[in-house]
Amino acid sequence: MNSSCESTLTDTTDSHDRPVALLVMAYTAVYLIYLWLFVELENEGMHWITLVLIPALLLWLTNRSVHGKFSFGDLMRSVGFNRRHLKRGILWGMACGIPLAVVQTQLSRKGDEIWEVIMSGDVFIRLPMAFVLMLITAGFTEEFFFRGVLQTTLVRRIGNRWLAIGISAVLFGFYHLPYAYLNENWSTHGDFWGAMQEGVLMASVMGIILGIIYDRSKNLIAPIVCHSLFNAVFAMTMWNLSLKFG
Repeated sequence: MNSSCESTLTDTTDSHDRPVALLVMAYTAVYLIYLWLFVELENEGMHWITLVLIPALLLWLTNRSVHGKFSFGDLMRSVGFNRRHLKRGILWGMACGIPLAVVQTQLSRKGDEIWEVIMSGDVFIRLPMAFVLMLITAGFTEEFFFRGVLQTTLVRRIGNRWLAIGISAVLFGFYHLPYAYLNENWSTHGDFWGAMQEGVLMASVMGIILGIIYDRSKNLIAPIVCHSLFNAVFAMTMWNLSLKFG
């Protein structure tokens, strides 16, 4: 098997990676167009299909045709799941995610609600629940595709880590635009320039941060944990808890 299948991130380009890169970019383009047409269909459950299962299947089939064989383990390593760097990945995710979560409490439009939860003491119940929820939804699905599939593919193909991080981050930002503009649950619904600022600009900046974390940690678990911690602070305001003990 080609050595490009054995490492997570590499600056070495390979002609065999061209079909994979073309397929990933084509799928990204089709997916972004699909979002504008059917954003109301794309919920967290669908993300497991569109951002995880379909890309994983396409990677597996393409790499099998190119390299001759491509196991499930090869697939997991190719998108950044590396057991050798698991502990480092978790530590990177927590070390970066906790400060970003604190920043979220200051900058979020729901800052007052976040502080209300914190001051009420419910944070000790809500935050762990929200973190687990994010781990199995957006934290995993979005990082699997935009860092694990897209960024890794770009690094291998163009051989420039920073350019790959930038491109995947910008595309991550535009991925949020249909939600920010068309989804009634967003405060920027119907406001294109507001959606550009909150959906594209802020998500692109976050994408750069997550991309750097992935690049430095050498494990996809790092941006997954970081992303989940960041989202959990907002997510814990989305339900009310009235739990009593004793």
